[in-house]
Amino acid sequence: MLEKYQEETAVRLVESSLRTSEYRPINVFVNFYSEPEYNFRVPRTNFFPQPNVDAAVVTFRLKQALDYPSVASTKSFFSMVG
Repeated sequence: MLEKYQEETAVRLVESSLRTSEYRPINVFVNFYSEPEYNFRVPRTNFFPQPNVDAAVVTFRLKQALDYPSVASTKSFFSMVG
């Protein structure tokens, strides 16, 4: 799956780890179901009207259900995380 985000958001989705203050519940969700990869930056000059921020393209390599982390209940797990 390929998606475009504001660059700061893309970096947070891909590069955040448990040891940083940037780590959020969305990071747990993203890493549970996929392997995110930052692909490239899209400069703001490529858009019209031009926004105040750059964008970035991120690929999410979706995991197979067998590759999900082992939890008793995904619903309970995500309610605890969120």
